[in-house]
Amino acid sequence: MNKPWIHQHELYGLGNFVNLTPTIKLLAEHLGHPIPVYFDLDFIKQCYLDCSFIEILDRRPSEPPAFSSGLINVRNNCPDYLHVYKEVTKRFPLDGELPHTYVDTAPEIEAPKYNTLFIRGSGSEQRTYLDSKMPDDRY
Repeated sequence: MNKPWIHQHELYGLGNFVNLTPTIKLLAEHLGHPIPVYFDLDFIKQCYLDCSFIEILDRRPSEPPAFSSGLINVRNNCPDYLHVYKEVTKRFPLDGELPHTYVDTAPEIEAPKYNTLFIRGSGSEQRTYLDSKMPDDRY
């Protein structure tokens, strides 16, 4: 494979991959074709079935990816989506305004006004991880 590809790594959840999407979109525009992406996690792949700038790979390529969802800002001095852009533009001369993150459109559902939804993240499904993300009962 001579096209750069992206790896959605099993150790990083949906939020980490969403942070890659602005840069993937600009990279696709720069190279003139959708960017191949190999998804370790099927539930994240399902979020990108209709994405025009991503080509979903069935098999992981043998060569290293251009970058992966593990590309995070460990110094926390700027948002991860911006950090990804800054790092990738060291290798690819991307132009244009950094677009917003991308997730396929979901249908709206009517919900009672008094409900609150807590999203604990989409990382590990291990009980210790989930317990660390669960809000205290008083909330």
